[in-house]
Order: sequence, then C-alpha cells, then structure tokens
Amino acid sequence: MKIASTLALFFLLAASAAARSQDAPNIIASYNRAKQLVDRAVAAHGGVEALRAARQMRVRFAGDDVWRHQSRAAAPPYDRVPHSSELFIDLEKGRVVVDQQRSYPGNIHRSHRFVTDGDKSYFVNHRHQTYTVAEYPRASTQINNLYLLPQLILLDVVESGRRIRPAGRMTLASGIVVDAVMTTTPNGPLMVGFHPETGRLHCTFGIADDRVAGLSAGETEFLDYRDLNGVLLPTKRVVSIGGEVMEERIYAEATPNYRSPDDLVRPPAGYTAFTADTSIPQVRQLGRDVWMVGGGSASLVVGFADHVLVVDAPPSSAAATIKQIASLAPGKPIRFVVPTHHHDDHSVGIRAYAGAGAKVVTTPGNQAFLEKIAGAPVEIITGPRVFSDATRTVEIHDIGRNGHSNEMLVAWLPTEGILFGGDLIDATASGFIERGSNNELTQYFDRWVQARKWAVRTYADGHGSVLDSAAFKDLLSRPVVPR
Repeated sequence: MKIASTLALFFLLAASAAARSQDAPNIIASYNRAKQLVDRAVAAHGGVEALRAARQMRVRFAGDDVWRHQSRAAAPPYDRVPHSSELFIDLEKGRVVVDQQRSYPGNIHRSHRFVTDGDKSYFVNHRHQTYTVAEYPRASTQINNLYLLPQLILLDVVESGRRIRPAGRMTLASGIVVDAVMTTTPNGPLMVGFHPETGRLHCTFGIADDRVAGLSAGETEFLDYRDLNGVLLPTKRVVSIGGEVMEERIYAEATPNYRSPDDLVRPPAGYTAFTADTSIPQVRQLGRDVWMVGGGSASLVVGFADHVLVVDAPPSSAAATIKQIASLAPGKPIRFVVPTHHHDDHSVGIRAYAGAGAKVVTTPGNQAFLEKIAGAPVEIITGPRVFSDATRTVEIHDIGRNGHSNEMLVAWLPTEGILFGGDLIDATASGFIERGSNNELTQYFDRWVQARKWAVRTYADGHGSVLDSAAFKDLLSRPVVPR
C-alpha cells in the first residue's frame, strides 16, 4: 500500500513537472509573444511612420498638478492647482523646448522655459525675466519630455528590437489590466502596458522610490485616445505613485510636422543673463552656536548647554547635517527636531534624526503623517513651545493657517533676533532678490511678524536664503508678479 502511494505521488509530480514545462515558453516563443503585442500596438497607432512623425511635434497641455505631500493638509484629498505647458519637439534639429506655467499651494507662481538646442541648453525664468545657462541632456535622451507622447515611447520599444520580453498581465492601481512588455533602450529599462482590447499603449510603469512610502508602484496612464488635428493622442495623461494621483494632463492642441523656428531657442528679448551661485556654504554661522547647515536645503541648528535642537528636516541633507553637527557641537546629542511643516522636502529627514534618538515636535494636524515617517510617537504642541536653558531660548510658533500649509512652524531666537521658517521667503540661497520674489505668502508672514512687534535682525529660510532686515524690507517692496 505504501509502495503504491509512493508511485502515485511520483507519477503525480512527474505529470505536474511536464505540465509546467509545457507552460514555460522557450526564449524564441517568449520573444514572439512580446513581438505580437508590440506589432499590434504599432498597427493600432497607425504604423511606424506615424510613430516617427512625433519626432517633429508641438503639443499644448492643460490640467492639474496634484500636490501629494505638498498640499495645505497632510492627509488627502490633496490640493489641485492648474498647470499649463507647451512641448516643442524637433529632433531633426536636436531641439526640445518646454514652456511651463504652474503654481504651488499659496499662490506661489512659477513660469519657466527649458531649452535644449543641439549642444546648447539654458533655463528661462519668465517671472524673473532672466535666463541661465544649463547642462540638460541631449534632446534625443530627454525621456521625461519625449515620453509625454506615447508614440515616442512605443518607438523606443520597437527600436529596442530583440530585447523585448512579455511580462504577463498586470493590474494597475486604477484597476485596468494590461498586457505588459519589458525591454531595455539606450535610455535604460522600460516597461509598458498595452490595453488588451484596443492594443494601444496604455501605460508605462515601474517601481518608484517614494520619499514617504518607500518602494511604490509608479504608473503613467494614457487614457481615451482620439484624433487631435490628425494625430492620435490620448485625451488625458495621469501620473500616480502608490495609487495616489500626482498629475493629470489634458492634450489640448497638437501641431504635426512641426519645425521649430530659431526665435524659439533664443533668450526672450529684454531678459538678462543670470549666473546661479553654486558656492553656497554648507555651514553658515548666524550667531553663537547657531548655524544654517545644508546649503540650499538647510536646517537651523542650535546648540544648548548639553544638547542640540534642529529645525526643519530636508531629506536631501539630513544625513550630512547629522554628521556636521558632530563637528559643530561635539558630544552634544540631537535631542529635538522640528520640521517647519509636513511637506516632504521639509519633513522626511526626520527619519534620520529619529534614528539618531531625536524627539520629533509638530502640530496636531501633522501627527499621523510624521509618526508614519519617524516610526515613533511625536510630541504635539498646540501653542508656543519654548526650548530654554541657561545659555539661550528658542521659541517655536505656529503662524497659523495660510495658503501654503494649514500648520506652519517658525523658530524665533529673541536674543539673537533670528527668525527661521520654511518656504516663507522666495529669494535665492545666496540671498539675491529677483523680480517676482515677493508673493502673497511672504506678505502674510510679514503681517504675522509685525503683529508681534519682534525686532528681527535675520530672516532665514529652509531653502537656504538668509536676509537681514533691510533686504527683507526690500523684498516686500517689490511688486507681486501675477504669473
């Protein structure tokens, strides 16, 4: 009986192995399956020549930026702010130009142009009416711009040739099921999904390293194709991270067979050349045992008798700042870290500080968000929090609900006259005040400070600017530029 059972199990396993070997295709069959999907997609998009025609194209976009982890509140629903842009592609001349208008919560407006023209590239700031020489990649490699057009994504898949492989059916966060194909292009790995019914390119996707959530699904979907001035384009492009929408773009206009005029790639008339200051010190001393550390992504570091307080926690500089503190204040542990607000470029660095033993201090509306990042309980304040010993006093205040963040903390050092905040001063990290630097948020901040009659001598910001009271007054005297 035991022998019969063993034989039965043997034959069952052998049959299962045979079935699995029949289900597993060899390399040729795998390639052929991927090629069938790609060929079907090419036909659904009008053929290879229709794909290549997108190498000379102008497209105008409208839609919304969805400010995930940059909204006024830490929890969804996130703020949506209108976004408009124009994309000019002329790869025959090696040109890609992007004109972009967008705003951050709080009516902080940005209007930019990014120009690549052969070996030359530069950045135009329309609000400041300046242009800066830049080092952008060659036009043919700018996938962040080129991949706004599904034709150019599919063309890269086609030209990757025998590298294509099927990745099976996958379900996106939106619930759409796609036939996935992976490949490698000269610009790196690429995974695309084709709609099973239409055969058209539906998405690109992969694994994103999100600041807040860690490893997450990054997905870009192209929805509801239709004819736009003779070009097959989606109605909408939706970008999401971990299932949360980041951006929605509407394809509003298209100009096929676009040939870029030379005027497009020249600096606009009347604009002045601006040289960005790249020599921002990583450590700037503002007072005795008071430093700005981190250059253009800075934290305020304050030394007390036996410990250190850190205000603001940008993730890009947290580890380096912790290392720097060991030299600036040897033997003093970092006891507290206070992010000015929950936006991910000001708060995610608390992971490093919490790992070093620091207590996170924040306001009630940010508690859940910051405890998730820190992995530990945080201290909640509902009014001014005063840190004081025999050497100095630092006051932490919430400036109240504003257009940028519902809860916004500042650090006030009354003896030194130093006031530190985040996103409240729109000047360069070197302290240069450009046209358009004045805005509604800075004006709100100034009114809040004036109501307290503080004698501020130094205004400092988490993005690196340090202004004396005269320079801050000069900034406020500048006209507010609407866009």
